Amino acid sequence: TFARYVARYDTTNLLALKEHFKHISLSMTDYYVGNDLELWMLMEEETERVSFESFDKALCADQLAGPGGVRLRKKVDQAIAEGRLEKDFRGEAGDHLRKRMILDLVDAGQRIYPCAASNFCWFHTESALCTDGDQPILKHCNPGACSNSIITLEHKPHWEKVKQDCEDLMGQKPQAEPYQKALRDIHAVSSAILRSLA
Repeated sequence: TFARYVARYDTTNLLALKEHFKHISLSMTDYYVGNDLELWMLMEEETERVSFESFDKALCADQLAGPGGVRLRKKVDQAIAEGRLEKDFRGEAGDHLRKRMILDLVDAGQRIYPCAASNFCWFHTESALCTDGDQPILKHCNPGACSNSIITLEHKPHWEKVKQDCEDLMGQKPQAEPYQKALRDIHAVSSAILRSLA
C-alpha cells in the first residue's frame, strides 16, 4: 500500500522505492505498486474528505491569519454584517449553509490544500507564489506572503514554535549578518501571524 501511495502521489521513482524496500529487482517493486483501482478510489475519497474539512475549518474560523485568511475573514464578516450570511454562519447552526457553500465551491473547481502544520492553501493559480499548473507546490509554500495562505488557530502551535526557535537562535548571537536578517524576518512574520490569531 505504501509503495502504491508513493508511486501515485509523490515524485519518487521506482528505483528509489526498490532501494527503500530492498527489493531484488524493479519488477518486484513494480508488482507491489500494481494497478489497484480500489486503492486509487480510496485515496481520492480521502483527498476529497480532507479538502472538505479544510474548507469548513477556514470558513467557520473567526480568527484567521495569512493574506488569504485576513481577506476571507473580512469577506465573511462583511457578508454577515450585510445580512447575506446568517449571524450563526460560523457556528453549529450554520453547518448546513457552509456545507452547501463548500459543495458549490468544489463544483466551481476551487480547491484547498493543507500545507503541513503551517497553513491551508485556498489555491488560485493567478495569485499563487508556488504553482505547478493547476495545483500548488506545497513544499514551496510561503504562508506569510502568498495571498492563497489561510492560517487558523489549528496552525497556531506551529507558529509559536517557529517564533520560539527564532528567539532561541537569535539568543545565540550568530555572527553572519545574512543569517541574522533571515532570523529577524522569520521572527517578524511569525509574530505578525500570532498577533492576527490572538
